[in-house]
Amino acid sequence: AAGHGHGGKAAVPLSNCAYARLVRATALPALSSALVRGWEPREPGPALALVEAWAPALPSSADRAALHSAVILPRLAAAVAAWDPTTDPVPVHAWLHPWLPMLGAEAMAGLWPPLRHRLGSALSDWHPSDGSAAALLRPWRTVFASRDWDALMRRAIAPKLAWAVGEGGPLDLNPGAPDPAAALAPWHWALSWEPLLGAAPLAALLAAHFFPRWRAVLATWLAAPGCDPDEVTAWHAGWVALVPPALAAQAPVRAALAAGLTAIHRGGVVEGEAVPPVPPPAPVQGEEAAVMGEDEDEDPSLSFRDQLEAAASAAGLPPLLPAPGGRRHDGRPVLLCGRVPLVLDAGRGMLLMQKGGAGGGVWVPASLEDLAGEVKRREVGK
Repeated sequence: AAGHGHGGKAAVPLSNCAYARLVRATALPALSSALVRGWEPREPGPALALVEAWAPALPSSADRAALHSAVILPRLAAAVAAWDPTTDPVPVHAWLHPWLPMLGAEAMAGLWPPLRHRLGSALSDWHPSDGSAAALLRPWRTVFASRDWDALMRRAIAPKLAWAVGEGGPLDLNPGAPDPAAALAPWHWALSWEPLLGAAPLAALLAAHFFPRWRAVLATWLAAPGCDPDEVTAWHAGWVALVPPALAAQAPVRAALAAGLTAIHRGGVVEGEAVPPVPPPAPVQGEEAAVMGEDEDEDPSLSFRDQLEAAASAAGLPPLLPAPGGRRHDGRPVLLCGRVPLVLDAGRGMLLMQKGGAGGGVWVPASLEDLAGEVKRREVGK
């Protein structure tokens, strides 16, 4: 009868009474053993039912928290480390999300950085035409912290969408394309990410990569002999209809479409009309910086790494990973791009690459092209 005295004696707290000692000596070890040996993390139902059944019988919240941190979370962490999103048909949220109501988002937060890293690595070979990536990521939109979600989008998704609609990508802006649906497919690939990427970031991406091409096509058409303004106006109206309301409300998109219409009315490109500049990506902070090998207090501006990773991904280079053992050079964490060690000096916007091997190599400033050449050289063993 915890919480009530009998015969004038003070009650013994349940967490310290004989019952608590009995549970801790017998039931808790057996429960822990069952969860360690007989639980498959990718099938959470039996383990959840077992823990929920025993939760009211455990002496205190501290006992429940200890069971969570000492048994359940390590098993989940090991399962995340072994999970391969490219081959596993079971999506990771199917066996992690069921634990959120019991363990809580704060307790499970330590699982998210390695999970994001695995997601980002798996997306290195992703093509924007593949809609399965959005289905894989969508359940995490409201679980990851906003800054960490945005960093994942910038690193893994935005560069591929920029390629799809930008110069050299598959989007065909030719007004006389023989297959209009196929020509515009990359545009729809990009727009489908608006709910996950966000309207403002997607508008900035289009301003930087799509609308320069769009304006160039419009200028060429307007300068062509015999140009029919009505045809150009209809083409412009068709593009306006292709922009969903959430994007049409963004300043860069509004400005680009308005400049195009003005150019049509004046019969040529309007000098000085431009899309507002694209803001730099927000710095990555907190746990996302830590898992990727950066120290938040030693490098307050991590956008340099975001930009480098995006450029490296677009160039087909391997992802940047922390070097084993927490290796450092001049106080900065060493990263590996394939087999090439490198460090980032964000303050000077400089990439330093180690040449000549990890044992006695020299550190030299390098461009992305230098890095690509060194990665290729080490891959072929030359």
